[in-house]
Amino acid sequence: MTKVVFDIIRHGEKNSDCLTPRGVEQVKASALKNLSGPYTQALFSGLNRARQTVEICLASIGHPEIPLRVEVGFSYVTASQEAEKWVGQPIADLKEEGYRDGQNVEFWLKNWAPALVIRGQILATMRLRAQMAIGTAKSERRILVGSHGPTAEAGCLDPANTAALREADIIRYTWEVDPEEATPPLLVSSIVLRAPY
Repeated sequence: MTKVVFDIIRHGEKNSDCLTPRGVEQVKASALKNLSGPYTQALFSGLNRARQTVEICLASIGHPEIPLRVEVGFSYVTASQEAEKWVGQPIADLKEEGYRDGQNVEFWLKNWAPALVIRGQILATMRLRAQMAIGTAKSERRILVGSHGPTAEAGCLDPANTAALREADIIRYTWEVDPEEATPPLLVSSIVLRAPY
């Protein structure tokens, strides 16, 4: 079995679709505390704040330059917009309660219907990306992703005991892939790495 590790970081504090100076510092501190690489891929949701987050992470840990690619499977935008059409519940209605300290992923899955759509989307995206990353390789692959809350953590193994991500927090997903067999990748762990604030 070969491992594929996804380090998915929620963007830092933002103003519209750009990180604030405080958000930049949050991301730098989190990267220095929690990330080491080397990364074989760098992905982001398609939104500017997620792109900035990945660029800052790579620069902060002195990572060699790698291409940065959009992967909309790590975005909440399309899934939540589609789901909100039939449930009529914008995320803004739940943000204050959903991001307070001590809140877990289960809160989002129970109280915001789009979170269920996002959970399926992020798990499917990671499974596909894990399979593609391995090919016939036998060495571990690491993928850095810039994303959002509650998107990044929606695919966790234990929603009741996984904290909702704060700004610049990271969730690390580990998948096992057998490059010799035609079996789908298996998610074996998901852990939250807190930003140091």
